Amino acid sequence: MKKILFIILIMSFGILTIGCEKNKNNSKEWKIDITDSKQLLGEEEQIFEKAISNYDKKLDYVSLLATQVVSGTNYMFLCKDEKGYKVVVIYHDLEGNSKVTKVSDFNPIKYINKENDLNKENLSGGWYVNVPAKPMMLPEKIQSYFDSATKSLTGISYYPIASIAHNGKNNYAVLCYGDIVYKESNASIYVLTLSIDKNNNSEIASIYEIDLSNYS
Repeated sequence: MKKILFIILIMSFGILTIGCEKNKNNSKEWKIDITDSKQLLGEEEQIFEKAISNYDKKLDYVSLLATQVVSGTNYMFLCKDEKGYKVVVIYHDLEGNSKVTKVSDFNPIKYINKENDLNKENLSGGWYVNVPAKPMMLPEKIQSYFDSATKSLTGISYYPIASIAHNGKNNYAVLCYGDIVYKESNASIYVLTLSIDKNNNSEIASIYEIDLSNYS
């Protein structure tokens, strides 16, 4: 009886160890990529620069994610600093004044290898999602993987904004604008996890739609 209990304990410990190792591989091995791409048009860049000039920390823009019409307009930007990504909300009033109203950390790791229900109502939270001003801004190799993984998709179009993370084993996370054709609703922002095999074939490992209301 003692021998059986000992075997069960050993097996249980092994399962827990494997589980911990799997979690480690899924999270700690991923590293955030800080993109060099900048994807703003003239007016958007002016609004950003005017608001950020009165902000006490240095932030560089990457792309406009979404806008929201109020008494004036709210702009939601993906930005970066020396530590990582931020989502910055800027209010631009009817007189042309701009100010930063909210700055949130954006951690790509929490969206990697996760799925949500793409058939439910979109998660724009009242924001109008912006089509990237300069599509195809990924590094050449990652762009090739992205194109190969998404070419067979039907009913939805994805446009990359930035490569935001990798795990050192030819797996990448790409932030995208996505528009589902059959949905009569606004487009959304997604994180696509790409998996690359030893023959350099790429496929989509997961698609996660980001709830923009978490950043507004």
